[in-house]
Amino acid sequence: MKSLQSAFGILCIAIAFTAISGNARATTITFDEISPLSTHSLYLKGVLFNYSGSFSTFGDTAGPSQPMAYISQPWLTGEAHGALTMTFDSAVTSLSFGYALNTEPHVGVLKAITVNAFGLDAKVLSTLTQDAPAVLWTAEGLYSQTYVTPVKQVQITFNSAFPFHGFDPLFGIDNVTFSSASPVPEPATYGIVSTSCLLGLIIIRRRRQKMRVESRFRESA
Repeated sequence: MKSLQSAFGILCIAIAFTAISGNARATTITFDEISPLSTHSLYLKGVLFNYSGSFSTFGDTAGPSQPMAYISQPWLTGEAHGALTMTFDSAVTSLSFGYALNTEPHVGVLKAITVNAFGLDAKVLSTLTQDAPAVLWTAEGLYSQTYVTPVKQVQITFNSAFPFHGFDPLFGIDNVTFSSASPVPEPATYGIVSTSCLLGLIIIRRRRQKMRVESRFRESA
């Protein structure tokens, strides 16, 4: 019976862990969620996007007409000489997004983006610079990272040294996917797991007491 109680206790722990960790789901922002607009700040699915760039078309979701690997209509765009920040409601352990810069035809961009990741204490945890290979009229790439230390905010700067027909190039961001670091279970989750385990232990205890009574009865007989 003791072994049964131990096994049931282990099962309860496993169920609780599964219920809690099961809340950790990847979230994806495709910018289909908004209508075309021009702004410097945007909040979607637990992420605050801020853009610091003059004459920004930030929020303009007019995507490219050509087929792309990592971004598609609509996408988020702005002038490449600005900086884009993403601040997460809950710190994340993974982040990926497609990015693009419009350049001259068939021209890739070296050091196209630089991404600084900040922890909960606002200190820089990592810095990564990536290129963007040429794709017809644009250059694009994929940023994808898993963080050892949870990240609260990322700042993205773009290489604007490649003019597009004499104008400042535009950046594009799309398919932003992230996973929360430590999902907080709903109170109902704790309640269901705790109640189920408690009822199970009560049943086992009563069965154990019943077996003891029956054993004593047999011995007295």
